[in-house]
Amino acid sequence: MELFLKHHVGIQEGPALCAQKITADLEADRQGDHELTNEDILAYATDRPWPRSARPRRAAAAPPAANRTRPARQPWWR
Repeated sequence: MELFLKHHVGIQEGPALCAQKITADLEADRQGDHELTNEDILAYATDRPWPRSARPRRAAAAPPAANRTRPARQPWWR
């Protein structure tokens, strides 16, 4: 979990990453344990199709919380 958070990789991408790792290990005839390493996730994170800077741009597109207006609250009996 730490590696997913560290490299900003969604946990939902984990099964595909594991499948890629196992496939690569089996094709290379590697024996023993198969685990995702820091290098595996780092390679995936740097080879993504979208730029890493896309995440801050999306966040910057939203207005700051201080500028948002809240709807008027109605009493609970109305």
